[in-house]
Amino acid sequence: MTTGARIAAAVLAGLLLVPASAGSAEDEGIDPAVTRRGDAYFHLMKAMFVARKGQVGQAVREINEAVSLAPGSVDLKAEAGSLLMLMGQQQQAERLVRQALKDDPDHHRSLTILADILTGRILGGRSSAEGLSEAIEVYDRLTLMPDVDPEHFRLLTTLRLRAGDAEGAIQAARRYVNRHEGDAQAVRLLANVLMHADRDEEAVDEVVRFLRETAGLDSASDGFQDAVAMLDNLVRSRNVWQLFVHRAVPLLEARPQAAGLRALYGEALLRVGRPAEAGEQMEQAIA
Repeated sequence: MTTGARIAAAVLAGLLLVPASAGSAEDEGIDPAVTRRGDAYFHLMKAMFVARKGQVGQAVREINEAVSLAPGSVDLKAEAGSLLMLMGQQQQAERLVRQALKDDPDHHRSLTILADILTGRILGGRSSAEGLSEAIEVYDRLTLMPDVDPEHFRLLTTLRLRAGDAEGAIQAARRYVNRHEGDAQAVRLLANVLMHADRDEEAVDEVVRFLRETAGLDSASDGFQDAVAMLDNLVRSRNVWQLFVHRAVPLLEARPQAAGLRALYGEALLRVGRPAEAGEQMEQAIA
C-alpha cells in the first residue's frame, strides 16, 4: 500500500469514529478525544493533498497541526513521518518516528521508517559508526517480527558486512533462509555471504541442500533453475570442482532429471581427470 493510500485509510478510520452531528461534541456526548483524533487525521489528509501540489511548507504546517491534536497517536506520527520523508524532510520525519518509538518501542511502521532514514544516511556517506550500529539494531528487531520484509534481511546482512561482522551477516542470512523456506533468493544471499567469508564448502552445501531437500520445488521452476545457475557460477568462480564431484552423486539421486546439474557434474569429472565417467554423464545430460 502506498503512503497516500495508507493515510487515506487511516483518515477514513479516524473519521468513522466521529458521528456526524449538527451539534457540538459536548452536546452530543461524544468523547472530545475522538473528535480531536478525527480532526488530526483530517489535517494529515490535507497535508498529503497540498504536498502533491508541491506546497511543502503548508504540508508541514498541516502535519504539525495534526500531531498537536493527537500527540499520543503513534500511528499518526508514523504516517506523518512517512509523508515528511517523501517531501525530503528527513530530520522532521526522524523526530516524529523517534517520538512514536518512545511510546511504542515495537511499532513496526515507525521502526521501518527509522531504518530507511538511517540506511539512506549510511549509503550517502553521512553516518557515523554509532549510526551504523543503530541501523543494525533496528534491522535486527525488524527481522524478528512476524511480518518481516525480505528486504530487511538483505539490508541487515549488508550492514553487518559493512561493519566488519561477517559472522553476524551469515547469521542474518541464515535467519532469512529459515524464515523463507524454498526461496532461492534467500539461499543466494547466504551463499554469497559465505563466499565473502571464504567459506566455499558451506556455500556449496547450502545450495546443494536447497536443491535436494526443498519440498515441492519442481525441476522446471524458476526457483530451481535459479539455484542451478547459482551453483554453476559458484563452482566455476571458486574453482571447487573436486568438492562438487563429492556432492553431485547424492544430489543427482534426488534430482535425476536435472540435465543442467548432470552436465555440470560431467564437466567436473572431466576437470578432475575422469574423462570416461564425464562422457557418460554428458550423454545422459543430452539424452
